[in-house]
Amino acid sequence: MTVHRPGWALALLAAAQLIYSLDINIVYVALPELAADLGFSEQTRQWVVSAYVVFAGGFLLLGGRAPTCSDAAACSSSRWSSTRRPRSRAGSRAPRA
Repeated sequence: MTVHRPGWALALLAAAQLIYSLDINIVYVALPELAADLGFSEQTRQWVVSAYVVFAGGFLLLGGRAPTCSDAAACSSSRWSSTRRPRSRAGSRAPRA
């Protein structure tokens, strides 16, 4: 009989969230000085923050999806989208009316 301990998984997720939020806060703290050195405007600085958050969030989604792949066929690029419509069992071979 296997005993599951969800506490370890929750602690790991909480630690990952803490590291991610610290990373975003470091960007917000360091960016004004970097923007002044590089001559960025306020609008450009906001674009930098938005691009960084989207880029890092994309890697979080990719990292969350990667463990669910068990073989090469399951990891094909057409199956990485979790929002696509489910296929019928007949597929494209179904007769058309």
